[in-house]
Amino acid sequence: AKRRETKRKNIHFWAKHKRDKIQAACVTESCSKRRRTRDLGVATVLPQPAKEEIVVWIKSLKDDGVPVSAFMLQTKSVEVAAAYGVSTDYLKATWSYRWVFMRRHVLTLQRPTHQGQQSPPDINATAVVFRNEVLDLMREHNVDRTYNADQTAVVFEYLPKHTISPRGTKTVWVRCGGKD
Repeated sequence: AKRRETKRKNIHFWAKHKRDKIQAACVTESCSKRRRTRDLGVATVLPQPAKEEIVVWIKSLKDDGVPVSAFMLQTKSVEVAAAYGVSTDYLKATWSYRWVFMRRHVLTLQRPTHQGQQSPPDINATAVVFRNEVLDLMREHNVDRTYNADQTAVVFEYLPKHTISPRGTKTVWVRCGGKD
């Protein structure tokens, strides 16, 4: 009963003292569903230029075909925060921070749906030059047999299972080195 009484008192207090603020917050449908009303910039840890720097970094990596994982976003956020003088006590880049950041900048975590290797346009000329270099070295060192060491994968790529990409993207391309 005491709990109900406290709620009733809160509602009467809001109706008496904060009616104008509540009505102003409920002007649009999207604002009416909010639980809190805060001005822009209140309770933010990173300044706006720092956030823009992170978004530009993500977009530049995506343009280069590099998959951006949630861990990479976390690491970059902490790094940028340190550059802007924000203590790691205030910004730990937890999952909730990453979720809000990605939502605010219209980004999502998606699984790569297609992997492909893009060959350079002059691949045939490069292959001919490489073949001639190998043949010259074989003659110089008197080698009569060659083995293809590429049959055993010595170097492999680590690709994250989820990558950050713009919301609404149907196919997430990830460039790889050809070793799947």
